[in-house]
Amino acid sequence: MPYWVWIAVACGGLVAAQFLAFHRVRVERDELKAAGDQAKPTDKLLVLECLRSTAFESGPETSSAFGKDTKYGLTLWIGITAAPRARIESIELEIKGRLLPSDWNRRDFVSQHSQYVNVGLPGWVNKGEHTVRLVAWADGKKYPSEDFNIEVPDPPIS
Repeated sequence: MPYWVWIAVACGGLVAAQFLAFHRVRVERDELKAAGDQAKPTDKLLVLECLRSTAFESGPETSSAFGKDTKYGLTLWIGITAAPRARIESIELEIKGRLLPSDWNRRDFVSQHSQYVNVGLPGWVNKGEHTVRLVAWADGKKYPSEDFNIEVPDPPIS
């Protein structure tokens, strides 16, 4: 076969591939558009992630904020993504299946935000590494984060 036949076949294949790719994108767009029309306008996207955590020995100010049983304080640098808008009522730390309150103040968010949140760790949280997650409450719904690990230090030597 002459070489120009192979060039013609290759060019025809490229045109067909572009058409098929455009067709698939158009079908996906139409499906998403139809699904978007059926979605409730109150559906929210709220994503929490822990960017950094630091545990420290509890002092008098930590104990007064979180209770006498507070053994350690935990400072978390968290990232929040909210769409379209979310009023986050509280953020808690789930550890060993129990929820611990934070010093979160209720507020509204749009788009992305990051800030520090403090949590008091009670005496039943032992030293070592623990798998935890953040739980945000917005509009009466629970929004958990992905699991992450924290390291609780050894108790101070007296």
